[in-house]
Amino acid sequence: MEHRCWSVALLLVLACGGSDDDGSPSSDAAASAADAAHAVADAAELDAAAAVAGPSLAVTTMVPESVPRGSGSHTYVLPQLSETADTVAGGAAGAVDTVIRAIYDSGQAGLPAGAGAEMDLFLIDRDSGTALLASGGGSVCDPCIFNLGSTNRTVSASIATLVEAAGGFAGPVDAVALIVVSGADPDGVSLEATTRRLAPNPLSMSQTPLQPHAGVDDAFVVPHYTETAGDPLTDPGASDLTVHVLYTGGLGTVPDGGGAELDLYLFDDGGDPLAGQDTTAVCDPCVVNVSAIASDRAVRLRIESLMGAHGGLAAPEVDYYGVAILGGADPSGAVVWATRAE
Repeated sequence: MEHRCWSVALLLVLACGGSDDDGSPSSDAAASAADAAHAVADAAELDAAAAVAGPSLAVTTMVPESVPRGSGSHTYVLPQLSETADTVAGGAAGAVDTVIRAIYDSGQAGLPAGAGAEMDLFLIDRDSGTALLASGGGSVCDPCIFNLGSTNRTVSASIATLVEAAGGFAGPVDAVALIVVSGADPDGVSLEATTRRLAPNPLSMSQTPLQPHAGVDDAFVVPHYTETAGDPLTDPGASDLTVHVLYTGGLGTVPDGGGAELDLYLFDDGGDPLAGQDTTAVCDPCVVNVSAIASDRAVRLRIESLMGAHGGLAAPEVDYYGVAILGGADPSGAVVWATRAE
């Protein structure tokens, strides 16, 4: 069953890819960056929030990155999920609301009938690599289990509601959502994640997909970017790009395949290795390893910090692009994306 993938060029763009059960990337992954923008404004609370916040309200719909694994099950990853105790409906600046929805459509519109499926939602703290904890110290979803079938065709999982049910917010959430769809008919389930936010939001900045290099497994293109010095959250005019890699092996029901390696190459607009003020190459490549060890599960590569190790930016504005190559024992267990702050 084909699952449609949308990228939205508003405040958030989420990498959306796919792979067949044999682990090879699908054509949907290569095409995802070119998908049309798709905004949704069908919830009642949006009207109330818009009245307070005006044009700062943004609604984004995206489908998680799909990494099918195992026999008959599918695993989906939202690698950067932010949530706040404040709600969009309440009009608080910086509020973020995320809802994950599942639809079971087997047996409808002429599709073959199925015997239902189970959706297991794991929420993992991105910094620690362990289960996300609520205020009381209990895990929020490790996992939260939802059943779908002909008598229960839709499930809506509000992240804020799940956190509150587990004991409430200990602070702003910066998490990974891992969703495992299994059971008799996992192909009958489609997933969607909807994020509503009120700017400014310093938690999760704009995300951008890394487009797979056609014909080469585990090679991704970091799109052209213009970097300027400073922290965009405090310095007007500053812009930052950060490349992220997360290892999913050992999370939820995903097997630990032994970790992965990311080699990041950065090039200037002329195609030469990007250099810092000291004229040496910034990343040719920069190599990081990720594994199922909690402290090694997620790595952030802030490009300005990498340039700082080579004397800083070579000019007030630095234009570059990059290539990220996954290797190691289990490259298919790693997810790569980038965040932009401007």
